[in-house]
Amino acid sequence: MGSSDTAYRGWGFWAWDSQVEVWLHLLAEESAGVVERVGWLDEAARDWRVQATAGYVGCVSAGLDRHLGGDADRVAVVLGLSGRARARLMGWSPAIPTDVVNGFGTGGAGSRFESEPSVEPFLACADAFMALLREGVCLRAREVAEGRAAQEIEAFYGGAPAPLPDGVVPADDGELAAGDAAQW
Repeated sequence: MGSSDTAYRGWGFWAWDSQVEVWLHLLAEESAGVVERVGWLDEAARDWRVQATAGYVGCVSAGLDRHLGGDADRVAVVLGLSGRARARLMGWSPAIPTDVVNGFGTGGAGSRFESEPSVEPFLACADAFMALLREGVCLRAREVAEGRAAQEIEAFYGGAPAPLPDGVVPADDGELAAGDAAQW
């Protein structure tokens, strides 16, 4: 059994493939109930179904950067789907019936759950997924605020660079390149 990194906007979490596969299956199912069909969601749901059922050991991906980008409206839709999918998991508590979970077809050809899996690991995946989306929205809001601040500073100085404080020497090209290459 592998584990995969679910990432969005530079952040992420690791979970067992089976957790991510079941979660993506539930998201894809929930997306079918969206009344106002939008192309990006149909594409994401198709991808989530493939990711859930192909058996990609160690590289199951929700493709959040590709499907959502920094679009807060898309994130809100997926958070709504996530809330409904999480409620489904809660409805099976304490464990998902074996016939139900095996009916999802997750994990690739021949993959099966031999007993009823506890909902707890799937809820942990759901909670991490939803927290990741919320953090992505916060990052986007910060980026927008920083962009506005930069525009205001540029407008204030008429497009010229802001003056440096007394005694501060401007960085040369070598120092700027070293700063760009630094790993945080």
